[in-house]
Amino acid sequence: LRWTTQLGSDPMSPEQQTDVLEERERAQEEYLLTQAVFSREDEFAQTRTRCSAARVYRLANEHTTLCPTFDPYMSSEWGKRKLALTRFIRAVRKVIVTQRVAKRFQRLITHHVND
Repeated sequence: LRWTTQLGSDPMSPEQQTDVLEERERAQEEYLLTQAVFSREDEFAQTRTRCSAARVYRLANEHTTLCPTFDPYMSSEWGKRKLALTRFIRAVRKVIVTQRVAKRFQRLITHHVND
């Protein structure tokens, strides 16, 4: 709606338009990271990882110049599975607690009626 001009207002400047576009791109990237949306074609097009058996020896206070890079879309299926498992575990716990409370409440009622 920010693209539309209201009656009597000035149109958006090119700088404002670029700011809006950049803000939309940042919001889209943040959304993709938080919602774990990914493309299967991109996932399957990745190259294989290499494994090396050589050990790396360095001093305790020596730091490398390398910086690790992580693909946030690589294991999104695992994240979805973990979320589903966590929800299932919560639901099972809720059912177990509800059954325990119902059983104890029934015992209280029968004990109270017998007295």
